[in-house]
Amino acid sequence: MSWFDALIGGGAALTGVGMQQAFSWRSEQHKHLREQRARVRQEQHAVLVDVVKTGRRVQRALVDIERGPDTEKAHEIFGREVDQLTEVVAAVRLLVTDRAILKEAKRFEAHAKSLERDYQRSDQGSLRLTPLIDAIRDFEGTAQSPE
Repeated sequence: MSWFDALIGGGAALTGVGMQQAFSWRSEQHKHLREQRARVRQEQHAVLVDVVKTGRRVQRALVDIERGPDTEKAHEIFGREVDQLTEVVAAVRLLVTDRAILKEAKRFEAHAKSLERDYQRSDQGSLRLTPLIDAIRDFEGTAQSPE
């Protein structure tokens, strides 16, 4: 009977080792997924910060055109900033899937491009960054509730 007890004990030990390995593998898999999600969130946050910073530079270039002398250089700077905005919005479209953010980023980009194409000193409306920032805050969970 002792060989039978040894067989049962060995089988139980092997089962325990197998279960431990399975739990360890599963734990590593969850850790990897958490790290991957955190990395994606960091990349999304970085590209969202870039789109806001670039949008602000576009606004500044537009203000320089409106307040300064109507020079070719000011229009050239505005055009470069709009080009940079287009690149950053493309990155947002690749990394962020939130519909509200995509809608606001595309709206902001389209309006900036239309101002670049058709800019005259007449009132064509302002280039507002606030709706995009609000959509980003909602997406990242940092929106402040009205008090």
